[in-house]
Amino acid sequence: MIPKGEKPARATQIMESQRTELQRTAQNRKAMQNKNAPPEQKFAVDKYYIRQIDQWDGKDYGGAFRVGTVPEPLLQVGVPNKDIWFDQSKAAKQLAEKQEVNKEVLKEIPKLLETPIAISGSYDNTVLVFGEQYDEHGSPIVVAVRINSTNRRNHITQVNKIRSVGTRTHNLDKLLKDDNILYLNPNKKEAKNWFNALGRSTPFGGTKFGLIRSVAFETVEVKQEFSIDDDVAELNEQFRQRMAEDDTPEGLAPDDEQIKDYHALAKAEKERRAKNATANALKNRIKASEKSIDAHRATQRIKNPT
Repeated sequence: MIPKGEKPARATQIMESQRTELQRTAQNRKAMQNKNAPPEQKFAVDKYYIRQIDQWDGKDYGGAFRVGTVPEPLLQVGVPNKDIWFDQSKAAKQLAEKQEVNKEVLKEIPKLLETPIAISGSYDNTVLVFGEQYDEHGSPIVVAVRINSTNRRNHITQVNKIRSVGTRTHNLDKLLKDDNILYLNPNKKEAKNWFNALGRSTPFGGTKFGLIRSVAFETVEVKQEFSIDDDVAELNEQFRQRMAEDDTPEGLAPDDEQIKDYHALAKAEKERRAKNATANALKNRIKASEKSIDAHRATQRIKNPT
């Protein structure tokens, strides 16, 4: 028999023991859930991207650079989980037309996408990504990512492409309005310092960070008899494989045979595009001729009924 004075103490011990057991059970359950949960996707830069930019002569050969997978912040705002690409035509245009853009800026794109300070929505299935990369005047570099979503014969194809890169000083206030903001870096101090450095107040009065809202992107209906997407992907894969064959600086000279091979492949791809366009045009002419013949025959039947 427990002495009367010891009953409260024993009851407390029992309650503590039960509480400890419940906590242990909850921890075990959480550990099991984490174990069974799908692994969080981490951003992966294409291992050949920097090398390709370094060895590229700035001209458009019809190819594209694979930047990498989609970083978590972009996934949160609704960007589909598809690789990000940068067409040579777009990259060449940025280098030629924008003084603030050079190869070093292009090589910073993956880092900017991975750790953005802000992401805002724009028109035409595009998001604008702001980061801690600046031009020589202190203006932030902005990367525009467009989500190309097409529907061919009920088959939806999505691809994320770099639309542009450069500064946006003329309409920065509009782009960073509360209504356009989709995401703010969850590190409050870094985000506030970034806006303060630009002489601007933090959106939402500095009360909201992380994911603000996500958006849905439109799918464009297209009709196309020929598609060379697979050929383009194959060309880029062949180029990356060639670049991987030799990791020495000497093997990556601008006049390297690997680069020449890639240029030849790109030229062949352009010729293939032209042939496809010619085939489409010829097919349309044949269809038009068939319609004209049918119309003529119908007219003759009316004039000369049997």
